[in-house]
Amino acid sequence: MDLSGIPHPHMDWNSTNLPEAWKKFRQHVELIFNGPLKGKDEPILCSYLMLWVGDKGRDIFNTWNLSADDSKKLNKYYEHFQAYVQPKLNPVFARYKFNNQVQGDATFDQFVTQLKLLAVDCSYTDPNEMIRDRIVFGVKSAKIREKLINEGENLTLEKAVQIGQNIEYSCEQLKTMNAAASEVHAVATGSRGTTRYSKGRNSHSQRQNQGNRASTRNPKKPSECPNCGRNHKDGTCPAKGKRCDKCGKWNHFAAVCRSSQSNNNSKSARVNEIFVNTQPGMGSDQDSDFYVDTIHVDSGTSGKTPDQAFVNVSIGLNESSVRFKLDTGSQVNILPATEYNRLGIQSVLTKATKHLSAYSGTALKTLGQCKLKCAYNERSIVVDFFIVETQSTPILGMPSCLALELIQLIYTVDTTKPPLDKNAVLSEFSDVFKGVGKFKGDCSIRID
Repeated sequence: MDLSGIPHPHMDWNSTNLPEAWKKFRQHVELIFNGPLKGKDEPILCSYLMLWVGDKGRDIFNTWNLSADDSKKLNKYYEHFQAYVQPKLNPVFARYKFNNQVQGDATFDQFVTQLKLLAVDCSYTDPNEMIRDRIVFGVKSAKIREKLINEGENLTLEKAVQIGQNIEYSCEQLKTMNAAASEVHAVATGSRGTTRYSKGRNSHSQRQNQGNRASTRNPKKPSECPNCGRNHKDGTCPAKGKRCDKCGKWNHFAAVCRSSQSNNNSKSARVNEIFVNTQPGMGSDQDSDFYVDTIHVDSGTSGKTPDQAFVNVSIGLNESSVRFKLDTGSQVNILPATEYNRLGIQSVLTKATKHLSAYSGTALKTLGQCKLKCAYNERSIVVDFFIVETQSTPILGMPSCLALELIQLIYTVDTTKPPLDKNAVLSEFSDVFKGVGKFKGDCSIRID
């Protein structure tokens, strides 16, 4: 029978416990002889054995004086190899290993099995008694040890194993039950109609009364920030650095403005947040919130405000010029529906993958989204636009602004040189400060 796919026996002649290594090797060999090679003649089985014992085993075989008949008997090989490894057994060292065996990270059953295997080579008169004692000394659980000691002279190996297994199994089951009971799942509905799920641990859940559990399910809503109308950590207010569209003051939004003044000549629409809807058929994104800065058009100044930047970009196949506001706080591009219709774009709108809403929670009517070609100077890209029912100015988000090179990210530049002072400048550029200063060539000076 073919032995392909069956692992061949391997004798470890360098093992520190040769009798145990030979025992495992012979067990493997006999499984094959009684299985795939069953029915083979004994001389053939002897040949297989000599192949598997390796070079060291064949060197040992060459020291034997076997007759022609004995060289064909498998038991003769077994007897000679057993005689070779048996003197290598050292009961003193085996007992040393046995008496230093502790449970460690092993389970209780694994610990007992290890002790039984080690006791085989120790030549104890009563191995069960020694294994019982070693369980008491080496078990890691103080609870099991205390229970075993309380048994006194009535403690047997069988009883010790039973006590250890019962306590360990009970502890594992108790851990599972406590872990399941301590899981607290809370469901909260946000102001925009979205459902948020949170999961945490409550170590006192078993000791709380019904009133406390009701309080956990309906936690008190944290106070809202007076500057943005949202709940957030201290120092992370999104209104910081923003200008109110009502009163013109800084660091708060118009939705929570406490001033009675308003500008009747302004038309504004705020697209402050994009909420990712994970309903079937809607797209998803790794970020749950995207922020778009306030879009403001002041009719008195024709949309020109000192704190905003605009640029004319050619979009669509006809390369129609559209005046966009550059919004580095936005991750998406917005095109009002009126502008979309005016351009006569033939692109088919697809279902929007995200919902847009204002800070106040009011949903903005998004007709859909489409891909349009945008060109500025020598650069041209294809970007996604959200078509929205709004009278605001079209905006380009930060990714598109960077792609079209309309803006540049300037990072902090560190220098190893010390800062220049008066003496350093006079020393390094001393020739400039001698006599009447004069630059070489023609100079052009412009004053704003």
